[in-house]
Amino acid sequence: MFRLRQINHLRTPHAVRAADKLFEIARRHFYWIDDAVEHTWRERMRLGHDKNFTYFFFVAEGANGNVRGFSIFSFDPVLRFGYLDLLAVDKNLKSGGIGTALYQRILAELSAQKARAMFIEAESNHPSLNRTPEQIKQNSSRLRFYERLGAKVLPNEPFSAKRKDGSGYELLLDSLGAGYKFTAPYLRDAVQQILRTKNSAIASKAFIERAVHGVDRTMVEEANTVSASQRLPKSTPRITIPEDRLITLTVNDGHDIHHIPDKGYEEAPVRVASLLKELIPTGLFNRVKTKAVRERQILAVHSPEYFQYLKTICRQIGNNRIVYPEVFPVRHRVRPPTKLAHQVGYYCIDSFSPLSLNAFVAAKGAASCAVTAADAILDGQRLAYALVRPPGHHAEREHCGGFCYLNSTAIAAQHLSKHGSVAILDIDYHHGNGQQDIFYERSDVLTLSIHADPAKEYPYFSGFPEERGSGPGEGFNHNVCVKMGADWQTYRERLLKALKTVRQFSPTFLVVALGFDTAKGDPTGSFQLRTKDFYALGKEVASIDAPTLFVQEGGYRTATLGKNARQFFTGVWASVYETAK
Repeated sequence: MFRLRQINHLRTPHAVRAADKLFEIARRHFYWIDDAVEHTWRERMRLGHDKNFTYFFFVAEGANGNVRGFSIFSFDPVLRFGYLDLLAVDKNLKSGGIGTALYQRILAELSAQKARAMFIEAESNHPSLNRTPEQIKQNSSRLRFYERLGAKVLPNEPFSAKRKDGSGYELLLDSLGAGYKFTAPYLRDAVQQILRTKNSAIASKAFIERAVHGVDRTMVEEANTVSASQRLPKSTPRITIPEDRLITLTVNDGHDIHHIPDKGYEEAPVRVASLLKELIPTGLFNRVKTKAVRERQILAVHSPEYFQYLKTICRQIGNNRIVYPEVFPVRHRVRPPTKLAHQVGYYCIDSFSPLSLNAFVAAKGAASCAVTAADAILDGQRLAYALVRPPGHHAEREHCGGFCYLNSTAIAAQHLSKHGSVAILDIDYHHGNGQQDIFYERSDVLTLSIHADPAKEYPYFSGFPEERGSGPGEGFNHNVCVKMGADWQTYRERLLKALKTVRQFSPTFLVVALGFDTAKGDPTGSFQLRTKDFYALGKEVASIDAPTLFVQEGGYRTATLGKNARQFFTGVWASVYETAK
């Protein structure tokens, strides 16, 4: 068994290990790969592009995570063709269909990019090249492999001629079933682009000119014969989303054990059902099993005193009982009360964050979802979404509040911060005071919140622009306030300012505290974002080029909550994966 996965950065230990194994396999297959060539490929892996080509790196991993094969291919967005740079399977293993799966994954990606064709160069066995019997056998096997999967050799004698280093290649075409009608000018441009960009070191200017002139009527007819033979029936779906392109989804299945039926408590279990009803049919998500968070991961964010208090008091409350804080001691001037009943106000920042028997269990489950989704990011996923309740972004290091008990967003960000810098972008209607409090003195985690004016909206005491961090964290906390009743145009202006700050920070990872309470009609907000605006919001947020984790926060108008989320994640996915315009 194996799975296909894209390496789209070199920001995590997993990605680095996969890249190391990829090049180890490549060197065993291709004699011409040396340190300089490998360095060039790693730069392309890091940047994602080079010389007008967009690059894609895929690996086939076994159950133990070991790389068993790989493919490298590129896409020319102007001529709209793909080019298969390298494909190989570890020589120490039986293929087991790995090569075929990698090839088909290339076709799926190029189809998604609306490519017209894919070109392949395979080493030729022309007698003038003096191949050894082993080389002839290997080259013939490679040609048969490509032809079996639908690629065909195009006749072009000048292209197949010996090059400066003594090598020679056949040019193959796979039309991807796109039905594109090839013309001589198009094929000449493609041949010239391939030789100038991919083979400039071994193909002289005169060689390139001859190969371009070698595009004759016979070659055009053969190309269109290939295209016709691969054309798909109109009823055939163009593409299904490959697993490695799906958004990893974790859901706090036990969330509904925490339910406060009191009037005014908007954070209800129906929120999760409303979201899943609209998100699952999109086909954009891959739901995975949640692993339990470790206490030390929570204690990296919350104080031991607060954590122990929350766990203990929830256990002591018992069934069918809800406890609200009544007394709020002035902070930093008193000792913590000794009785648990008196501690409720000491460890809470407001009067509408009640505790129940299962509040701690549900909050810990939410943290488990967030850390599991963060692990998916560390494991190479580009996008992950933790659908949790209760939310967490108002929970500070030592206080609960705003329906929040444990700060799942901060716990996930802290987990990721061990592997690189993190930017937390909070787009909930209300200020993310929890992340601000927890990371206020740190420079490795940028905290940025876009929210309604805290002078008029919860939490009232924090979220002002002058709060910029302190000590080592000075300048790494940003609050962007938006006027009450803002529509999408007004909100977008403030959003773009925030995204500019994130780009300047250039984070290894982006964590988004995702609130949909910015929607028109939300009972806790005043903004006027409509359902269609969330698609644009998703595209803007996903324009940050970093592996991104979304953690659910607010959003309480269940009539539109799921529809808004569907539009948002559709925009996110389109921004990241639909590079074709």
